[in-house]
Amino acid sequence: IGLTSCSSPISDNIDSKYGLQPDIRPIPSKTSHRDSTTFNYRSYREWNYYFTIDSVRYKGTVPRAIISDGTSIPKPLWSITGIQRDGLERAAAWAHDWHYQRNGKIPLKKWVLVKGWTDCDKVLTREESDNIFYNMMKASKVSEKRARLMFDAVRKYGYIAWNKHLDSK
Repeated sequence: IGLTSCSSPISDNIDSKYGLQPDIRPIPSKTSHRDSTTFNYRSYREWNYYFTIDSVRYKGTVPRAIISDGTSIPKPLWSITGIQRDGLERAAAWAHDWHYQRNGKIPLKKWVLVKGWTDCDKVLTREESDNIFYNMMKASKVSEKRARLMFDAVRKYGYIAWNKHLDSK
């Protein structure tokens, strides 16, 4: 999908039954789903991930203490879709939420031969963020069917969250 590819997260992350994932823990919260048993998550360590756009290699970093809801899927749909907020999709959802919270204006580094990782001023578009989400799911061994379902959902409805964050700035 698109021009974005993604590699597996790097080794400074938690090795769990879902592979290398960000170190996040649930925190009680009220959500838009009005479900008192729903939790948001907070990151407890900085988390790095890599992706490629137009043959340029980038490194994104989600800072420590960022709060996210994981996948923004109402709890009643979890059993129907098989999608879990803390499953294989976690790494992809975490990076995707970070992109959306900042409307793509996240600190990035790009790989420059001889220099190594250098700061860059690239701002991710919503489409690039969604493509990274899809490719990170595939790298995390999410099934093609589930990854496509989630990708199609963010492409169709993601503008709501993206625009909400535009309005909050």
